[in-house]
Amino acid sequence: MRSALLQIVFSLAFIAGAQAQYAPITRPLHMGQVPGKPIYYSIGSPGVPGPKNEGNTSNAGFVVTDD
Repeated sequence: MRSALLQIVFSLAFIAGAQAQYAPITRPLHMGQVPGKPIYYSIGSPGVPGPKNEGNTSNAGFVVTDD
């Protein structure tokens, strides 16, 4: 019974999360590239996440390989 109840709760939480809507992003995401290398990155805005920086305060990057 307990596992069935937990399964129902997690299912409802998943459904609620899947239906969550986010505000449109108005600030463009700028991607940079390391010159001559297949390495790309984006640098977030400094400061505490909030409406001004639309929560984009993290840095991210990726490398493109032949695989």
